[in-house]
Formats: sequence, structure tokens, C-alpha cells
Amino acid sequence: MTDRKLRGKLRKLAREIQIADFRPGQIDTMLYTVNGEDTLAIMPTGAGKSLCYQLPAQLLQGMTIVVSPLISLMKDQHEKILDMGFTSQHLSSELTRKQTEHAIKRLGDGGMDIQFVTPEKLENPMVIAAFRKAGVSLFVVDEAHCISEWGHDFRPAYLTLSKSIEALGHPTILALTATATPDVTRDIQSRLQFRDPSHVVRISYRRDNLLLKAREFRNEQEKFTALMKLLRRFARNSAFSGIIYCSSVKQTEYLAQVLRKEGFPVAKYHGRMRKSARRRAQEKFMTRPGIIMVATSAFGMGIDKPDVRFVVNYQIPSSVESYYQEVGRAGRDGWRAYGILFYSSAQDRRSPSPGRGRALCSYQSLSLVLSGPVFWRRAAGALRPVRQLPPTHSKNRAWTGNAGGAGLRLRQGRLCAAPGLGRGRSSSAYRPKSESFLSRCW
Repeated sequence: MTDRKLRGKLRKLAREIQIADFRPGQIDTMLYTVNGEDTLAIMPTGAGKSLCYQLPAQLLQGMTIVVSPLISLMKDQHEKILDMGFTSQHLSSELTRKQTEHAIKRLGDGGMDIQFVTPEKLENPMVIAAFRKAGVSLFVVDEAHCISEWGHDFRPAYLTLSKSIEALGHPTILALTATATPDVTRDIQSRLQFRDPSHVVRISYRRDNLLLKAREFRNEQEKFTALMKLLRRFARNSAFSGIIYCSSVKQTEYLAQVLRKEGFPVAKYHGRMRKSARRRAQEKFMTRPGIIMVATSAFGMGIDKPDVRFVVNYQIPSSVESYYQEVGRAGRDGWRAYGILFYSSAQDRRSPSPGRGRALCSYQSLSLVLSGPVFWRRAAGALRPVRQLPPTHSKNRAWTGNAGGAGLRLRQGRLCAAPGLGRGRSSSAYRPKSESFLSRCW
């Protein structure tokens, strides 16, 4: 089938589920996938990665398997697919033995469009045998950066996926992630054993509706006062939801307690909470308007809440990649949203992190990220800004396909380019009118 006919079929399917047009990168990713070519799609949060397997699953003969690291994310996607009128089910540790056996039996009956599964479940020979019998056309790896030891959410269970792919006869692979450095990109392609021809679809992180701001404070008290002023401003609209990211469990617990005493509708989330408590906190945030989530970086993967109006990084995040992931959760509905970085020199001095090639950011590094494309040098495990290029520089266009660019890019293992978020322009040259809102909050 020609690409023209495939485009027509995909657009027809999209209209059936009330999607008027495709977002950047979606149609290319779907065409590669339907044509049987292994593809890595690097798209920012809210760019519509899920559609890249939902529609091809309707055109392919066999079943589509989607590997997901989070049960909550898996269940959310499963419900959305059912709402579209497609068939779907999920296999995870939450199912009882009887429920698992029933799900496997349904595979044998055929007619299943999309099957969600955790990477741990694929280590079960009975599950692999059921998938092999049903026939798999497309193997989707969601949050694919989890396979890389260079990534910020490394999951050891992802390392066994290549064995599962081989056992299933090496179906077409589609890997999806929001952020991937060149090291992570190579890791994903290598560990999943991409075959030629393969493709990388990389979409710019430029978000016209997202206004980013960074501010340095002399001490913690000054920083907390600014936060309270900001939250009171946002509280004038009771429907405004937001996320405040803290760097530690202790800070998360303390800030959630203080904000609750001040009368703000607060939920908290961190890795030391019981599983049931984390689930209740997430459901509260997802279903009720105006909730402020105070959380560590454990919160957010797969959170599909379109009307988050602000994300506050109360401390410096662990890496530039983490910052992109966290701030990208604001404004997914396309309306104006704010990403606000707080920094206190008394508390946020960080030392380089030697683990897994990750770097702890400095305030100066992220400040430059906010204002435009930057060259970085990796020194002693930390990313340090070297010099800044204008957004229209030819190297930026060559690397990212447009001015203002996409994610980090290592050069010869030492240099990388970080994009400007928001409009991809210098903050001194471009001041959106909406910035006056934040100016009144300081």
C-alpha cells in the first residue's frame, strides 16, 4: 500500500475518534510503523505519542503489545482505548491468578487490538507463549528511556525486553519517550535490537503556551514567601491545578503540611508512601479541580491531566532531562501555563553526581536553558554551559530541524545543546504579555 493510501486510511480512522488533524511527527511515526520499520519517536509531553500506536493497531493484522512501566499509566491508556471503541486489556501484578488466566484465554480467542503489559509480566513463559500464539505485529515500548542506564528513570526489567521481542519473532518495534539524549537514543536502539531501516522521529520541545521563569533567592524564608504569594495569586481561580516539585521526601512532607495549614487544597506524593496512599493522592489530583500536588520526581510519569496551569520546581531538579519532563506537564491543553524555577543559594548547592552518567544541574545551567539554545560541556560528571548561540544559528537548525530546537545533544561525548523552551527566544529579547502576571507575584 502506498504512503498516500496509508495517510488516507489513518486520517479516516482519526476522524472516527473525533481527531481533526495530526500533530507534528505523528503521521511520519505511524507510516514507518505500518510499513514495518523500527522507529523511535522522541516527542515532548502532551505531543500525542499514544496515537502513534493506537491507529496503526487498527491497520495491522496481528495484535499490538504496549509495554508500560506504570500500572496507573497502563490502566489510564486502557480506559481511553475502550472509549475509542477499540478492544484492549492489560496484564499486571494487580490481577489475581484467576484474572490473569482469563486475560490469557482472551488472547487465544483472538480479536484483541491492543494488549498492555508490564515488563515483569513478559518474563513469564506462559504469557510469551500466549502472545506468540495470538500473533504480534507491533511491539510498543512506552517510556523507552527507562531501558537506558544513562536515562533518568532506569528500570532493570526493561533490559529483558530484547529477549521477549526475539521470542515473539521480532515484530515491528515502536519506542516512545519524551526525552532522550544521544547516549540514551543509541542505548534504546541497541538494547531493543532495531533493524535497518530504522528511524528516529524527534519533535521540538518548543511550547508557545508555556512561559518559563527562574528566580534566585537569598534564603529559604524569602523563597517560601514568594511561593505563598504566587499560590495565593493562582488560588483566585479555584480551578487552577498545579504541581510543586521538591528534591527530597522531607521537604515534600514539610511543604505539604504547611500549605495545608494555610488553607490550600493540597495532595502529596513520594516514593516512601504506601502504594494505596499514592494511588489515592493521584486520583485526587486527576479528578478534582484546583488541587496542588506537592511531590518528588516520583510523581508525574504518565500523568495525563491537560489543565495543569503551573509547575513549580522548589529546588533544582536532578538533571536537565528531569526538568523537561516535569515542566512539560503544564499546559497540555494548549492554554497559557507557567513553569517556575526557584533557587536558594543557601540550600541548593549541588555536587556533581557520578552515578549512571547523570548530572545535577546548577541554577546557572537551567537559567540559560530557559533563555535559549546553549552549548554544554560535561566536566566531572556535571553539565556546564560553555557559550550560547542565537536561536537562528545554522547548527541549531541542522540538529533539531527548527530554530529553538529539541533536546540535549552530545557532541563527541562532551558537548551537548539544550533548547530554549517556551518560544525558543532569548528572555531579554522576548517578554510575553502574560509575564506581567508573574511580575506581580514577586
